[in-house]
Amino acid sequence: MIAGSSCKVTESTYNQFQCITSVNAGSRRRKRSAAQIEITINGNTVSGGSFTYDSSVTPTLSSISPSSGSPLGGGVLTITGSALGAKWGSVLVGEEKCSLLTWMDTKITCTIPKNNHGQHSVYVSVAANGYADTTGVDKFTVDFKVTDITPRVGSSLGGTRVRIEGKGFGNCSDVSSIKLGDLMSCDVDECSDTKITCTTKRIGKVITTNNGGKHPQYGLGYVWNPKEITIQPGDSVKWLWTLTTKSKTTGINVHQTDSSSSNEYNGKGFSSGEKKASGGLQETFTAPGTYFFSSDSVFGVDLFMPGKITVVGDAADTVLDLEVNMTDISAFHDLATGASGDAFSQTDCTVVDTFTCATAPTAADKFQFKSATCLTPDVTSLAISSGPKNASVPSWGFEDSELTITGTGFSSTACQNQITIGTAGHQCVVSSATATSLVCNVKGNPGNMEPLESLKNQQITVNVLNQGKAIMNLPNPDMAKFKLYPKIISTNIAEGSWAGGSILTLSGTGLLPRGGKEAVLVIFGEVGSQKSCAIVDVKYDYISCLVPDFLELKGVQTDLEVPISLEMGYKSENPVTASPLTFTYKSSLLATVDTMTPTKVTANTPVTITGTNLGTNIANIQVFAQSRSSVGRRRRSIPQPQEEIVPQPEKMHPFWKQFKTDSNGKPKWRCFGKNLDNGCKHDSVVQHVETETISRSKRSVDHEEWLRQLEKEDDEKVTFEICESGSSEDCAERLESLDDRNMHSRRKRSASEEDLIEMAL
Repeated sequence: MIAGSSCKVTESTYNQFQCITSVNAGSRRRKRSAAQIEITINGNTVSGGSFTYDSSVTPTLSSISPSSGSPLGGGVLTITGSALGAKWGSVLVGEEKCSLLTWMDTKITCTIPKNNHGQHSVYVSVAANGYADTTGVDKFTVDFKVTDITPRVGSSLGGTRVRIEGKGFGNCSDVSSIKLGDLMSCDVDECSDTKITCTTKRIGKVITTNNGGKHPQYGLGYVWNPKEITIQPGDSVKWLWTLTTKSKTTGINVHQTDSSSSNEYNGKGFSSGEKKASGGLQETFTAPGTYFFSSDSVFGVDLFMPGKITVVGDAADTVLDLEVNMTDISAFHDLATGASGDAFSQTDCTVVDTFTCATAPTAADKFQFKSATCLTPDVTSLAISSGPKNASVPSWGFEDSELTITGTGFSSTACQNQITIGTAGHQCVVSSATATSLVCNVKGNPGNMEPLESLKNQQITVNVLNQGKAIMNLPNPDMAKFKLYPKIISTNIAEGSWAGGSILTLSGTGLLPRGGKEAVLVIFGEVGSQKSCAIVDVKYDYISCLVPDFLELKGVQTDLEVPISLEMGYKSENPVTASPLTFTYKSSLLATVDTMTPTKVTANTPVTITGTNLGTNIANIQVFAQSRSSVGRRRRSIPQPQEEIVPQPEKMHPFWKQFKTDSNGKPKWRCFGKNLDNGCKHDSVVQHVETETISRSKRSVDHEEWLRQLEKEDDEKVTFEICESGSSEDCAERLESLDDRNMHSRRKRSASEEDLIEMAL
């Protein structure tokens, strides 16, 4: 103690110690003040010597700028004063070090450090003279606090819209996380410096299982570990496996089954696809219930890998602490200030029904939120009431299908009930609502977002404002997912020329499957005489393709009606059609060209073409100055570049190197019978054993250009067919698409020119 104030010990040895003196508590009018030194160790106090406070050597601060800042720090703090000396000391803002930039006798600059909410003294330590006098300087203020949260109760599955009031949030770009304990996060919807509106979201856990379990007969690698898993709604299970095998018929996969005794995929739930030596799958579970899974037979015996997942909802309420964070700095909880008093209203619906079954937590030192089971709506039944795709799975349907959802905890105000499908949040528009029943219609292509993919199981979510998400307590948990099926309603043409080339447009709903354009196949004809209709475009409400040429199957037939079939999605499923799709090839629609005069033209030369079945509507006729055959002859006239043959040195299998060798380094053989010389030569003996060394060819730059020319020719051929037989709109769209592709191709070639040259070297 010095003059009755503590001296903070910083270093101590057997016979000495160092400490930092406190501010002199004596009269400031005295220029010098001697103070007695007292030392207390284990309750024993001794005194002796003295310490003199001298104002003439005391540095003084006169101002700091700025006087406030962000919790994350940053920016430059400027300190002015006197007697700060020329030798650099140190600066603290509260307990955090301010990194020095400059130091002069009357001015110091440093980088403002991160700091917690509150008012922090600025300490300047001057070499050999101690701390500067800060009595005339304001403290440095950091604002980052929470003053209220409303509501303080909500669904245990999240989905509750919450308003957080306070100060120092900025525009939330620096707010790294908002958490409600370890159970929920809160996704920001709107933000200002004093208010945050966010929606609670359950934090799902990921449970991993692998093939590390031990089979009683086949050992490690053929049993899931663990094989029985218990999780909560919103959690995920991740399967990982690997086998050391060279057999293509040995592998592992995982798929959902109907029971513990079944190993077959039920066709409705999750699946990893074909079995592989190594792979994985992750699936999120939102509906309580029991899910069985298995693999196919791992190899040629009945070796299956079954398992079970049990999803259990929360049994009791959970009180969660609120955290608003900027990196590792948490906002201060200011319970004394209280709420602003502003009404918390929902912008998209006037909340009429309120739910008061749960009481808000009332901690005295922090803000909390209660995850309440009684505020979690409960869905007990879900079915498509307007006609499902499959009666055995009444949650598979079409665009505008009507879903009827029954349960408890709903609102009788329609807009309070939000029903969405999939992670993107496609709406099922509510048409009627009671406390126990909701009816809505699926809208897969609202226009303001990407369309809903068909042929994919999509999670159904029911959210009641401002209560939160419902728990899907369905007898069959698979019913908690909706699968949109494609439906063909009409076609633009039903007949055309034997030479094809017309644009067929299939109109309907849900025609954009999982996998997009690449997962759509349109087929003309019966098995054995089928041709594909080249896909032009695939959208949610139509598929367009180029009718194939059937001339080679015409023979003496005048007309021929062929069936049209579609395969869509990764599982090659068929869309629903009102009636079988067919296309009739007709000779009466086959146009022919007999003559063209003149045969040699220049720019703006009139040309007369004669033929049959050319039509009379000028708008439907398009004439090109370049025929397909001439394109082919001119482009194909470019000779194919010769490939450079690079001979490979003859190699001998390492096995033969174990034996005694001749002068050529080849094994010696002992032979019997005639022609011993020839028969004992290594090359003759192993000519049917070792494979012949194959020369490799290396492409040149010319060869690469030749391949590009052929590709371009094929593009122009398809374009010619579209523009020759389709509408002007189809032609313009095709030409624009081709032009965009060529521009991209040119850019790509230009960027990789050095690589092509290197390839040729």
